[in-house]
Amino acid sequence: MSVDEKLNADMVIEGLHFYDVYEYELAKKELDAIRIMERKYPLGNARIALSVYNNAVNKKYFKTVVGYTFLKKLRETIVSCGLVSDEMLNPIPVLGAEDKDASSGDKQPGGASSGQDKYRLLYNGEKRKKTVMAVIIAALTVVIIAMFFMSTKSGYSFATYFTDYENNIRNKVIDDYEEWEKELEAREEALGGKADPE
Repeated sequence: MSVDEKLNADMVIEGLHFYDVYEYELAKKELDAIRIMERKYPLGNARIALSVYNNAVNKKYFKTVVGYTFLKKLRETIVSCGLVSDEMLNPIPVLGAEDKDASSGDKQPGGASSGQDKYRLLYNGEKRKKTVMAVIIAALTVVIIAMFFMSTKSGYSFATYFTDYENNIRNKVIDDYEEWEKELEAREEALGGKADPE
């Protein structure tokens, strides 16, 4: 069992299995608040249940299935006692991910406002990295091509590696030496020719 599977296996509250860590943490907070209300107020009393229900619905206090289940139980208690009809009660507001974060001001760990935002931020970051890497690779490619081009203009380039470079150098040195030797002999003859008549 992987760490993620173990973590997900542990994210159960009141028989509800959560797969999103943020939702799970929010549901735990809501369950703690519900337990406090159940200890503090006699919620079997329809008038108190109505007061708690209206307050929670108006302030959109609950944002997870744990809170919605609690509100549904309060609603059933109020209606079954005949205090208020079902139609007269305010409906339970079910908020989307964006509404949950906007209404509570909560942020997920890491600064993202929802699970989708977290992945969107990661995607955009990777997209920027990919763009930067593409620019760097293009620049390096241009530099390498320029270096190859400049080296081909030289007599000794990377291309000479594939030719008989060593023999060509040796032959050039020999040719230069032979030319110098002929020049030297020509000068010696010129000097020697003047010296003979004397």
